[in-house]
Amino acid sequence: MSVATYISNLQKEKNISYMQLAKEIGITYQNMMDLKNGRIALFSDKVLTKLSVYESRTKLDILYDSINDDQYEKSSKCALKYLCQCIIDGYSITFKPNYPNPFKIGRIYFEGLISKKRIVNNYAVVDSWEKIKKEHLEQYRNIEYSRDAYIDLFINENMYINSVINYAISKIDLVRDERLRTYILIVGKNVSYDESIIMQYIPQRTKIKILVLRETENGFIIIKN
Repeated sequence: MSVATYISNLQKEKNISYMQLAKEIGITYQNMMDLKNGRIALFSDKVLTKLSVYESRTKLDILYDSINDDQYEKSSKCALKYLCQCIIDGYSITFKPNYPNPFKIGRIYFEGLISKKRIVNNYAVVDSWEKIKKEHLEQYRNIEYSRDAYIDLFINENMYINSVINYAISKIDLVRDERLRTYILIVGKNVSYDESIIMQYIPQRTKIKILVLRETENGFIIIKN
């Protein structure tokens, strides 16, 4: 979806004109036309608040639905939802940031980059456990990712999880940006079988802070900082 598609679907659902929809939501007709015609990429907090009241939905659900588009189809849902929550909380967000690889092989990608507004020397990058595991196995040729793909490569699951975590940390080590201070790893709410193993192998000391969050039905909770 997109902001324009979201507004279009809402207008069709309500079966009213865009002018009437603007009045009922509480925004100007010009603002409505900007949203409808795709001139605005993300809902502002003001519009989100009005839509939340109008639709009796959370701002997070509205924002998530309005950006869950084809360009984010390779993003993990839990990371995308976390980034939406950060937008609502007033952070500046970059989706799918990437950095040069010092080994000259491709680029280093993350799910998102977060910074406080007007603070340009303190960034956090976001990854999801689901995405990291897939990236990790892509290093091994002719291995298709699955829940048990590690069996062909590692002695046991503990060694596999440890290897995935080391891969995640290696990404950070290759990013040569002194402004990068925190690495946020999101564990989706549907992942339960390897969370305890993850916590065993997260190192205590790294050059930047590692923050592990668990997605829940009510948001995100810190399980390691």
